[in-house]
Amino acid sequence: MFKYVLTLILFFLLAHFILLTAEQSFFSTILVSLRDLQSPLSITYQNHSSYADRLLFPELISLLIYSAFIFFLSFWVALLINFLFLNFYYYVSDFKKTMLRNLLITMESIPDIMIFLIIQLSIIFFYKSTGITLFRIADSGNGRPYVLPTMCLSIIPAIQLAKMSINYLHEESKKVYVEFAYAKGVSKKSIFYKHLFRNIALPLCYHSKSIFLFMLSSMFIIEYIFNLNGYMSFLFRGRVTPVILFIWFSLLFTPSFLYFQTMSVFLRKRGVGL
Repeated sequence: MFKYVLTLILFFLLAHFILLTAEQSFFSTILVSLRDLQSPLSITYQNHSSYADRLLFPELISLLIYSAFIFFLSFWVALLINFLFLNFYYYVSDFKKTMLRNLLITMESIPDIMIFLIIQLSIIFFYKSTGITLFRIADSGNGRPYVLPTMCLSIIPAIQLAKMSINYLHEESKKVYVEFAYAKGVSKKSIFYKHLFRNIALPLCYHSKSIFLFMLSSMFIIEYIFNLNGYMSFLFRGRVTPVILFIWFSLLFTPSFLYFQTMSVFLRKRGVGL
């Protein structure tokens, strides 16, 4: 809890430092923000397109729910893809394993924005060729897209998870308990599910923090490309004040903090070093 409160204080000071203007002093701006925070439901922001003042809440919460849904769904899709890939990788020959590793390296070298654009343009080309709309490709006001942004956001994390899983798989496969299990006649399938996969999953969860940070940066690109009215792009659609920036930071940070704190407790109980 101390780390959480300290981080929020740093966010508060940083927001005022970033948006500091010559018209007001640093401390006077802080006093204004503290006064606004006493009644957060009355805080407004000015929209760039209509130049109208709108209430920050509950609109910001609605945007957070939408973006968080796509974000966490993409993460779980990436985990599912990684699980299926690892199952396939474990049983193929060494030659095919080398090919798969080279394929992952090649795909990871492609810029993520290029991958997103290729997928989007492919959907558009398919629509022009057949007249069939597979997925919504942009937020046009008639409905929010879910499937395509989720697919795009899950690709790079799936590749990163797959590379990490392969490294852990090779490290675990060289350990004595695996050789002992083979010597006792335990089937390859049982070794994978009862020992290898369980021992791979724990450190993979611990190192998912870097993947989370990468996905947050990718959300900016996703919301821009698909014209999503989402949480990450909110800062570019209206006039941002220090108190609004602080609230935006805080709402973005809190779910991630709770997730990683829960994950830390879970991993400590299972003896994974932090």
